[in-house]
Amino acid sequence: MSLYLFLFLSVSFTVHLFCFFSLSLCISFFLSGPVCCGIHGTQIYMRTEKEISAEPIKFTSSAANVPSKFKPREANKYEPLIVISSLFVFMVYFLYLREENDLDEMIYRPVPVLEELHLSQTIPELKEKGIDTRHLEARLQELVAQRLAAEKQALEI
Repeated sequence: MSLYLFLFLSVSFTVHLFCFFSLSLCISFFLSGPVCCGIHGTQIYMRTEKEISAEPIKFTSSAANVPSKFKPREANKYEPLIVISSLFVFMVYFLYLREENDLDEMIYRPVPVLEELHLSQTIPELKEKGIDTRHLEARLQELVAQRLAAEKQALEI
């Protein structure tokens, strides 16, 4: 139940966020007029049909040749240390200190539909290598019997 609630909340949050950004883009477009933002953060006025010509545009004299006006962000000298220590603390918690919960048990549980397929593919490979597969063959026969019983019961209903 909590998984469905989590999925619902994450989807609704994503939809609301998308709507908010779409609305803000529409408002900024209508308030700013025929202006768009260039790749380097400069404002470029949209050209009208009269200004568009069939002649090729020379790159060196166009606005595309202008370097970015923004300097790249300088990294803090402690940033690598902070990132590495944060990752280390997270990994220690997640891989060592955290106790297993019901979601972990759900993940480790075998998928009944895939177990039969996996066993039917694994048994011939193990036989080629000379490994004893009697216990796997018994489990495969058990799974086939369960599947046939379930199909028979479904046909009776």
